[in-house]
Amino acid sequence: MKIILMFLVVFSSLYGVDYKVLEKDQLNKYDEAKIFFNNKDYQKAYELFYKLFENNLENPNINFYLGRTAYMLKEFELAIAAYERVLNVDENSIRSKLEIAKCYYELKEYKKARRIFLETIKTNLPVNVQQNINLYLGAINSKTQKNFFNGILLLGVNYDSNVANRAIYDEYTEILNDPVTGQIANVSQPISNDTPDIASSSHQEILILNHLYNIADGMKLKNDFMFFAKTVTKSNDYNIGIIQYSPAISYIYGSKYIIDYSFLFNKIWKDSIPLMKNYGFYPKLQYLYSPQVLLGANLKYQKSSTDLATTLIKALEVNGKYIFNEDLSFLIYGQLLSEKQLSGYFIDNKIYMLALSTSYRYSQELTLTPKLQFYSKPYAFKETSYTQVQKDSEFQASLNTTYNYSKSVLVSFDYSFIKHQSNLPNFRFDKHSATANLIYLF
Repeated sequence: MKIILMFLVVFSSLYGVDYKVLEKDQLNKYDEAKIFFNNKDYQKAYELFYKLFENNLENPNINFYLGRTAYMLKEFELAIAAYERVLNVDENSIRSKLEIAKCYYELKEYKKARRIFLETIKTNLPVNVQQNINLYLGAINSKTQKNFFNGILLLGVNYDSNVANRAIYDEYTEILNDPVTGQIANVSQPISNDTPDIASSSHQEILILNHLYNIADGMKLKNDFMFFAKTVTKSNDYNIGIIQYSPAISYIYGSKYIIDYSFLFNKIWKDSIPLMKNYGFYPKLQYLYSPQVLLGANLKYQKSSTDLATTLIKALEVNGKYIFNEDLSFLIYGQLLSEKQLSGYFIDNKIYMLALSTSYRYSQELTLTPKLQFYSKPYAFKETSYTQVQKDSEFQASLNTTYNYSKSVLVSFDYSFIKHQSNLPNFRFDKHSATANLIYLF
């Protein structure tokens, strides 16, 4: 998973080497070379350090910076040679050993890199350096191991104040003959909604299984499975079951782009009765713009089938994540979606959605995630029993709290408020929902 490269940072100075005394003119040239290095003019810095090296073959400080500039120029073999000359003078230079391991990693000589990383991590190192070594070791495992398996098991309970999405009142259009003209007239009649309020608890179970196979360096096969079941206590009519399979071929381009060519197949049941089948193509792009900014774009081309209609769904989804610091990040999500009837019932519509959220790590164990979401959904056709073409909109505010009980066990609590508006009264409703989940990672 080359996206791990976003975490790879230059190791801070460790156990600095002893400098050999340089002549005054050489010292000036050394300082000049360091200025070019610090200004990221690595080619000029390398030329100056190499001239110094020709007159000071064993000087560890010159060799160390010669190795660093060679590494930045992607001349990894030259960098290794320079660092080994440092070790000839100071065999305990942990920093030089780590730099050699990094070079072997870039050369894809993973066995040599792993051996050095495992040797150095046993020494007394700062925590941040140990973490970086573990990231490298994890990246090496992901490149050398063929099959990876993991999963998530979620057990949750939920309370919903309006399970049936019941409107306050309804309005329908009655077709009558005008007594004067004898022509058919559409008469709008408000009626009382006698659908009972259903505020109910429910329980849900979700099992997610992920398989990843390394086909080649930068190319992976993904197989994701999901099983979902929700049982509503007071009304079986709202029980839901989902089985889903999503395979993908994933390509990594350089160190900044990941493209997943994904497919999706799922089937949905409502109270044990088949309700819907979906299948489609979902290409996904992730772009590491910088260590702080991650951008993404997804396309959706999906066919959905129910007893009433078969529709074609096309969508563009864009998302962005800005990492302010290790405790705070901001996320934005947008979607443009169109659903067009292919056969059966007319339900053509479009959706324009925008969501904003913030993830704040309050402590090592507790993370808070507030979220705001809005969408607009205009329909294309007027139903005969409606007074006008339907146009819905929805506002949702939610707060999620997640507590890391251990590395594999999490507890989450979620509260959300939904206000659904429509130009047709029988589609307006409000609801409150609260959910508690126990999550096991394996």
